[in-house]
This record gives sequence, C-alpha cells and structure tokens, in this order.
Amino acid sequence: MKKIVLSALVAAFSLCANAQYESKTGDIALEVGFNPFSTSFNTTRLNGGSINARYFISDKNAVRLNLGFAYDGTSDKQGDNDVSKHSGSFSLDLGIENHFASFGRLDLYAGGQLGFSSSFGGAKVGNKELSSGTIADDGWYIAENNVNPCSTTFSLNGFTGINFFVYKNLYVGAEFGVSLSTRSYKDFEIKEGDTTIKRESNRSKTSFGLYAEPALHLGWVF
Repeated sequence: MKKIVLSALVAAFSLCANAQYESKTGDIALEVGFNPFSTSFNTTRLNGGSINARYFISDKNAVRLNLGFAYDGTSDKQGDNDVSKHSGSFSLDLGIENHFASFGRLDLYAGGQLGFSSSFGGAKVGNKELSSGTIADDGWYIAENNVNPCSTTFSLNGFTGINFFVYKNLYVGAEFGVSLSTRSYKDFEIKEGDTTIKRESNRSKTSFGLYAEPALHLGWVF
C-alpha cells in the first residue's frame, strides 16, 4: 500500500513538473496590476495607467512593451472668472526578458528596459493662461511661484521577476530591480492679454536606486 501511495505521489509530482506552464515561441501575454489586499475597491488596475504586454520571440526570450497614457481635467467658476486646468502624461517602455528557469508552475526571468515618459499640462483663469505647467491641486490662481513645470524622463532599468501559474495560461507575478533615470523640466509660459512671460526651467534630476512594482502582476498568456 505504501508503495502504491508513494508511486502515486511521484507520478503526480512528475505530472505537475512537466505540465505545459512554460510559454512558447509566438505566445503573447497581457498584464494588469493586481492588489488582493486593497480596501478601496481597486483590486485590479492598469500598471501605472499603462498597457503591459510581452511577445515571446523564442521559448526563453520575450520582448516587452509598456504603453501608458493618463489625463485629468477640471473646471470651475471663481467669482466672475471661468477657470480650468488639466494635466497628463505619456509613457513608452521597451525591454527584453530572459526566462532562465522554470520549476513546475514557477517561472523566473530577468532582463533590461529602456523607458521614456513626458508630462503635459496647463491652466486658464479668466484671461490668464498657463502652458507646459500645472498649478497646485487645491489652487485656482496662476503665478510663477505656483507653477510645477512639466517634464521629460528617460530611464534604464534592470529587473528580475517571478511568475506563478495558478492555471495553465493565468499567472500572478512580482518584479523588482534597479533603475537609473534622468528627468528634465520643461520651460513654461504665462500669458495674460497681450503679455507673455516665458520662464526657462534649466533644471534636471538624476536618480539611481532599487525599485519594486507596487502591485502584483495578473497576466494571461494566449
């Protein structure tokens, strides 16, 4: 009896280990962010407002694309003035992954990625207008000391991650790595009637450090 049970366990383990959880050449995977511990009804969401996809060019290597866009606009009336403001961003990341090890349902990978992002924004209060900048979320006036200039960012990331297949084509994963980024702030303009004030930002910021994705990845391979 013990031999039968042992043989059954070995057979089950072998079947699990040999199950077709690994991706194959030509497979495509799409991902969203997944936070099972959310208490604000935001359990699933796009990762940073982006569409995340990977395409397997071989059984072990995949190219990845993250394409993001976000926009927010508000309007109100303050006294006799119609006021409005908007802000948004665009991002594009391209990278490559090597899925170097698979153990049954577990898939380990590592790779690198180049990224580009750009923010935009503006505001209008009466006959005063701001371009290439945003004003404070709780503010409805335009002044040089109340402007956050828009920016452009270039980044280089090295990362590693793990995926766990909960079903044949459905997986949950996590990722962390190291990032080097350079952000340049854009010039902005304030126009009032026939007068235009142009301000050069002449500012940039370089950052380097470890990062971790703020949510798990919920992905589907097809």
